[in-house]
Amino acid sequence: MVAVGNEIVMTGVVDSSDLNVFMAVIDSLGKPLMGKRYFENGGTGTTPVNSKIQRLADASFVIAGNLSEVSSPGSVPVQRGFVIKTDKNGDVQWSKKVIYQTDGFNLIKDVAVDRFDNIILYGEIYNADTTTIIPYMMKVKPGGEIVWQKKYDRATGSLNKNGTVFETLDASFAAFGTSLNDAETKYGLSFIKADINGASGCENNLGDTILVDLAVTQDTLIFDTRNFSLNATNVDFKSNLYELEVPGLMLQSKQFCKNEPIDWTLNATAPNAVAYKWSDGSTGSTLRVTEEGEYAVTVTIETDYCFVLIDTAKIERYPEPTIFPYSSLGSFCQTGQILLSANPVVAGGLSYNILWNTGETNRDFPTDKTGTYTVTVTDACNLSASGSISIPELPKKITAARIEGAPVSNCLKGTINGQLQAYGNSTGLGPDTYTWSTGQLTQFIDIANAEVFVYTVTVTDGCGETATAEKSIPLSGAAINPDITAERRGECKDRFVAANVVLSEFSNKIKYSWSTGATTPDVRLTEPGTYTVTITDACGNEINKSVEVGKDLFSTPDLVYGKIFFPDGTFSPGIVLDTAVLSSDNYKNAEQYNRSFGPVDLESYCLQDITDYEMYVFNRWGQEVFKSDNVAVEWDGTFKGQPAPTEAYLWVVRYKIYDEVKTLKGSVTLIRL
Repeated sequence: MVAVGNEIVMTGVVDSSDLNVFMAVIDSLGKPLMGKRYFENGGTGTTPVNSKIQRLADASFVIAGNLSEVSSPGSVPVQRGFVIKTDKNGDVQWSKKVIYQTDGFNLIKDVAVDRFDNIILYGEIYNADTTTIIPYMMKVKPGGEIVWQKKYDRATGSLNKNGTVFETLDASFAAFGTSLNDAETKYGLSFIKADINGASGCENNLGDTILVDLAVTQDTLIFDTRNFSLNATNVDFKSNLYELEVPGLMLQSKQFCKNEPIDWTLNATAPNAVAYKWSDGSTGSTLRVTEEGEYAVTVTIETDYCFVLIDTAKIERYPEPTIFPYSSLGSFCQTGQILLSANPVVAGGLSYNILWNTGETNRDFPTDKTGTYTVTVTDACNLSASGSISIPELPKKITAARIEGAPVSNCLKGTINGQLQAYGNSTGLGPDTYTWSTGQLTQFIDIANAEVFVYTVTVTDGCGETATAEKSIPLSGAAINPDITAERRGECKDRFVAANVVLSEFSNKIKYSWSTGATTPDVRLTEPGTYTVTITDACGNEINKSVEVGKDLFSTPDLVYGKIFFPDGTFSPGIVLDTAVLSSDNYKNAEQYNRSFGPVDLESYCLQDITDYEMYVFNRWGQEVFKSDNVAVEWDGTFKGQPAPTEAYLWVVRYKIYDEVKTLKGSVTLIRL
C-alpha cells in the first residue's frame, strides 16, 4: 500500500470464485476511485500469494509479488515472482514472471521505483545444484527492458517473503532481508548495498534472463467499503544488539616544501585483508612514493562479510604563497588615518611572516600618508611573495554640494518638468546619502508638472558630515501660440458677437488685455471693427493678436422666400407642407412643396421680432394680387376670391428688425396640378 497525495493505492489477493491479484485506489475518506483484478490467461494451477505496489511519476503502476504454480497435476507447487506494469487506469502494459531453474523457488521480496522511474526488483532464487538460496536485484526500464541483473552469492537468503529495497541518496540501492545461519535454525539480517549499476564488490552477473513473459488479463473490480473496529494489543519484543564491525581505511596525504626531497610511505594495512591493489599496480599493504601525484588503493576484506575499502592520498608540494594588500577607512572619520591591510594566502599548516616597506610586521596598520606601500609574506618553506598598493590621496570629507539639471518650463501651465541631480565633493568615503526639500531620498529626482521652483538638498558623506545646496528654476521658454476668433452667439434678441482667445488646453496662468479694456479670455463686442489683445503667458512672454469683425456678424440674415408653391398640393401623396419648418433639414422641401407663399420660418430669422412688415405680390400685368402687413399672413394663391392661374409672380417685401430696415424682392411660380 502506498499513499500518493490524497489517494491510497492498495494491492493484495482477492477471492472472487478464484484467487486473483487486485489493485484498488481509494481517497482519504475510504471512497473507492478505481479497482482492477488480474489473472493469468488460460492459466491453471497458479495462485497468487502476495503482492506489493508502487506508483511511477507518470501515475502508472507496477505490481510485484509471488504466485504458487503447479507445473503438472500431482507435482509439488513452487513459488514464482511476478511483475505487472499498468498504465494510470490500471490496464496491463506488460507482465512477466521470474524463472531461474524450472523446479526452483524464485521469489520477489520487494519492488521500488528510482528517481528516473526505473523499476528495482529485490528477491531470492534457489540454486538446486548447490542447494543455496541467493539474493538478487535487477533494474528494469518502465517499458520492461532489463538494465542489469545481479546475484549476491556471498549473502544468503531464507525464502522468506519479507524484505525491502530502496534507492539511497547517492542514486544507488540498498536491500534488507532475512537469512538463515549455518544451522538453518535462526533468522538473521541480510543487507546488500549496491551502486547505481548493482555492483557491491561481491556480486556476479545473472547470465540468463530470469524474467519471462506472463500473459495476464485485467477486468474491473467492483468493491465497496465498510466500517469496522480494531482492537490493538501491545506486544513486548526484546532483541540483542548486533554490531557490525567495519575496519576503517585512511591514507595519510602529505605536502613537501619546494626544494625538499619527497620520500613518503603510504600504509593501507587492514585486519582480515586478503588483497591490496594500488593505482600503480603494486599489491603490498604499503607503498613508498618519491614523486607528486594521487595514489589510490583498493583493499578486499573477507570475514563473515564481503566488502572492499577504497581510499586515495595526494602527495604534493606546498604551493607558493600570495599576498593581496588593500585599504579601508578604518577609523579615518575620527582620526584622519586609513587602515592598510594584507591578505596572505599560505598553504595550510605553514607558519609565515609579514613585512611592510615601512617596517610594519602586522597584517594591518593605520596611516595618514599617501604613497606606494609594498608588503612581503615569507612562509616556513622560505618562499616569498609581494604585493603593492598605491594610495595617491586620502579620503576627503564633504565641504560642498551642488544641484545639476535643467527642467523644462511649460509656459502655458506655469509648471516645470525634468530631473535634478545632487552631488557632494567627498571622495573615498563610500556612497553619499541625500535628503531633498521634497522629502525624496535619492540622488536623482524626477519633477513632473511641478509648481515648486526652489529646491534644496542635504548631502551626507560616509563620515556623517553634511553640505547643503539650493537651486532656483526660473519659468522661461518659448511663447505660447494661441488663436483668436470672432463669432455670433445666441439667437434673435439674445444674440451677441464675441471675440475669443483659443488655447490648446485650459490654463489659469494666462493674462489677457483687450483693446476694449477687458481682461478675460473672451470679450463681448458691440460694433464691427478691429480688436486686439495682448496675451501674457506663465513665462512672461507677451503675444499680440488681432481679429477683424465685419458688420455681417451683427446683422440679422435676410428672410428667405420659396421659389414655387402649390396651393392645391403636389404629386407626392400625404405631403402637406407649409413655409413653417422645424429646422433647416427640411428647408428644401419647404421651398418645393409650399401650400401658401410667405417667408421660411427658421429660428435664425427671428420672425417674431419683425415690425413694419409689408408684402406685395404682382402678376405679369403689374396687377397687385396680394398684400400683407403681417409676417404670419401668407398668400394662399387666390386673386379676388378666385384661384390665381399657374404662372410666375413678382413680390416685394419691406420690414424692420432691431432698428434695421430691409427691402427684398423676387419671383415665385404658382403651380396648379
